[in-house]
Amino acid sequence: MTGIGGKKNSGFGQFISEDPMFFDGTDFDAIESESDAFINRALFTKSKKFLLLSSYSPKIEEIKKIKESDNCYQLIKRSGFVNSSLYSEQAEKRKQVYMLSSGSVLNFKPEGKILDLSLHGNHSIYRMGKPIVLGVKI
Repeated sequence: MTGIGGKKNSGFGQFISEDPMFFDGTDFDAIESESDAFINRALFTKSKKFLLLSSYSPKIEEIKKIKESDNCYQLIKRSGFVNSSLYSEQAEKRKQVYMLSSGSVLNFKPEGKILDLSLHGNHSIYRMGKPIVLGVKI
């Protein structure tokens, strides 16, 4: 697998995955280290509060949950350019979007959505708005 990320000056975030470990969320004893077990418990155990480890774009029905409750969050603006010769002959600005930033704490497990940020290019431009979350006790 290659190409995670997109910063040109960082080498495009390329990596090779060796010996991946598959985990279904049930057999914590099969995990190799104590820290891995802790992280997997936080990912798969039901909690009352959830810490965002990534940015998050809520679905319409989730916005009401965010506004009504005692959630702690910060909004962050995401914008930028599409630099693809398949999209357009020159680099073009893509739609900007506001998302909840990593570090936000919500009192429900968010689902989020994938955003289409295309304007008028030759193909769609997507941004991941589905979050990575950890269940936390606060």
